[in-house]
Amino acid sequence: MLFPTASLALLLGSLSHLTSALPLDTTLTATAELSHHNIYLATCTPRDSSVGTSGAKFSAGAYFKYPINATEYIGDTKDPRSDHGVLVSDPASAWEGIRYRAKAWGEKTFSSDIPAGADSLEKGQIAGTVSLAREGYTENFICFRDGKTGVRVKEDDGIRGNCVADYWCPSISEKRKKDDDDS
Repeated sequence: MLFPTASLALLLGSLSHLTSALPLDTTLTATAELSHHNIYLATCTPRDSSVGTSGAKFSAGAYFKYPINATEYIGDTKDPRSDHGVLVSDPASAWEGIRYRAKAWGEKTFSSDIPAGADSLEKGQIAGTVSLAREGYTENFICFRDGKTGVRVKEDDGIRGNCVADYWCPSISEKRKKDDDDS
């Protein structure tokens, strides 16, 4: 009887150490990983046919309708290609400490708010917010520090680039079927 009691005490005693090593809000992190819409705030190197950029690196939001298999490819043509992209700054500028607003596809407005100093966070730590608004509805995203995920931005008549995601921003808004039909 002493062995089971000692094992239980040891297990209960170690739980506090295990939980302190986890992110502050594991529910939020788990929900974010399953998010239906994702935006990557990225720094991009333009591709040959990029229209609307100066030819220097640019900052863009890369929108994905569905979760991607995030990779650590950087500048690889096999990196996932976004469903939409929005040019935010040309030449590239830091995401931190600046609130960006930009006209996006389909009459949407893209807004980001990454506080100064967020670039010093570890990968996976909460870093800020993004919203994607259109008349009558705003989709909200929470951003986590990234710095490694490779993505490609491609708009048919606009920006094209190989990018490194500085921040990953999964949607925290309730999914609506209409969102995938007109994203």
